[in-house]
Amino acid sequence: MTAPDLRLAAVQALPLIPAYWLPYGFLTLLFPLRKGLRWRVGYAVLIFLLMTPKPVLDLYWLMYERARWISILQGVLMAVCIPLGLLVFFSGDWRPGQFAFFPFTCLHSVLILPSILLLTWQPWPLPPGRLLLVSGIFFAGSLVTALLSVAFLRRFLAVVRRLPGPLITVLAVLSPLLGLTLNMLQALEIFSGRTRAQAIVHFIPSLLAITAAFLALLLVLLHRQNRQNLEIAAAYQAMQADSLQTQQANAETLRALQSEHRGRLRRLQTLLAENRADEALALLRQLTRQENRAVRRYADNPVADVVLAAADRRCREAGVPFTIQGALARDCPLPAADLASLLYNLLSNAAEAAALGPRPGDVTVRFSTVAGRLCVTVQNTAPPQGHRRRPGHGFGQQILRDIAARYDGSYTLTLENGRACAVAMVRLPAPNETEAPDAGRIL
Repeated sequence: MTAPDLRLAAVQALPLIPAYWLPYGFLTLLFPLRKGLRWRVGYAVLIFLLMTPKPVLDLYWLMYERARWISILQGVLMAVCIPLGLLVFFSGDWRPGQFAFFPFTCLHSVLILPSILLLTWQPWPLPPGRLLLVSGIFFAGSLVTALLSVAFLRRFLAVVRRLPGPLITVLAVLSPLLGLTLNMLQALEIFSGRTRAQAIVHFIPSLLAITAAFLALLLVLLHRQNRQNLEIAAAYQAMQADSLQTQQANAETLRALQSEHRGRLRRLQTLLAENRADEALALLRQLTRQENRAVRRYADNPVADVVLAAADRRCREAGVPFTIQGALARDCPLPAADLASLLYNLLSNAAEAAALGPRPGDVTVRFSTVAGRLCVTVQNTAPPQGHRRRPGHGFGQQILRDIAARYDGSYTLTLENGRACAVAMVRLPAPNETEAPDAGRIL
């Protein structure tokens, strides 16, 4: 590598350098930087140190077919240092951002291929006018592909964030390793004796196959998420139907109470008008001692109140006592749809099992919140083993497992001595995790 040749390659690469910075600069649209000027400066320095030598080394190799191992080493360095930079300079949960690194690399590489091939097939060195034209095309291609990559990955990461925590961790660890493997495969193509242009063309099928595999993974994740959303919506709709029935029953109870109250007031008024003071006093004492039959409030949290009211109604219809222990905060940060689905499936399963079980039966639900985790325990009498349940029973079990896994929790169901005990534990999300679920606040 001679100094004059390297200087010429640097001059030729100078208009291309901003296009190399551009896509990785757009990562800031996906992942917010840590607060403070030093983090932004540090990220800018990292991108400058990694991206500036890359076009110079690539063009030197393209122009003179020498020192290819230096360019390959630079690519490997990028594959290692960029994920590490994401960990250091960006804020939040590291897993979805690390997972996004490899899809970002694949998608950007595929979309920018026409510009790369255009540069590869030029007779180097280029005259200034042609150099600016080629550089402009490359810059425009990099800009468009960066915007498309970010727009695509925003939707992609919104799905990934809803996956179970352990699965996100595995994918996050694999992603940088796959990026490094992709660079190694490209290096093997180049070291097989082909020119850079031939190696790139020969490598395209592998790149397209890997990108297609990630698109297939995206479709699977979207299908899974849509199916789960439909299940939760069905449970939520059923809960609303139960809530409507409970409200109608409460309204009828209130009307009956009002009618009874008016009748007793008229009776009291009649007794007073007839100067039958002793009987009026006795009636008044009876009204004072009467049990308060006002509509019951089950929980401060409005979602839990509706679900618990529906469960109590179902238990009363089946003649099963329903007991609530503990309390759920009104401002519980768990999303309303997930909270409703979690409680509805737990309690509907328990009420159904207690109704089919031996008498006397009972259903008890207990709430506890410890160390940022909500634990809901439901105990109930269970029907004899081998009892034939309704078709489709167990549908809610999978919903409960999915919700628990999504919030890094657990769901267990045990049956012992004729009693069932279901325990669902979920991590309560921080407020900024539920404010804007589709934002790029990931790393």
